[in-house]
Amino acid sequence: MAMSVSVVMIMPRVAVFKSVLIVCAAVLMGLIMVWVAMSVSVTVVYVAVLMRVILVHILVLFSVVMPRVVFMKRLFISLIVA
Repeated sequence: MAMSVSVVMIMPRVAVFKSVLIVCAAVLMGLIMVWVAMSVSVTVVYVAVLMRVILVHILVLFSVVMPRVVFMKRLFISLIVA
């Protein structure tokens, strides 16, 4: 009789412990998901900024170097024709 009473008294504690454990696991999963989303978004932003910097450098290269190359090519062609 005493054994059944102790088992009945222990069961609610186990249920509460399990529910607290489930809630903690859910909160931890939520935090992990937020952290992963933030790290992925930071990585995406970093890659986007890096691609923008590369694109700007390529455009600067084309706008500064290529006109000189075209000018030298035209000058060379004009010297050959003349």
